[in-house]
Amino acid sequence: MVTELVDKEIFCQDCKEPFVFSKGEQSFFLSKNFAVPKRCPDCRKSRRKVDRKKRNQFLKEVAPEGVTDETAKSVSSPAPGSYSEASSNEEEEKT
Repeated sequence: MVTELVDKEIFCQDCKEPFVFSKGEQSFFLSKNFAVPKRCPDCRKSRRKVDRKKRNQFLKEVAPEGVTDETAKSVSSPAPGSYSEASSNEEEEKT
């Protein structure tokens, strides 16, 4: 059963104003398996801005010097069997 998409009017969870969830947006959201938006585009944008600001503030307070948002995502421990793990095992065996 294929349902034809039509523009929908949705009320924003934050500002309570109506906004149109267009056929094109619905198609995009369905293709990405996203949920139907609860906030209008303006409120989504301001919410992302606040979230980004909180994340950056957290990184400034907690993260080691020189770690940025992007580097924090890529930092991880060495993979099992990697060079750094093998060399540390060799040093342990010598003692």
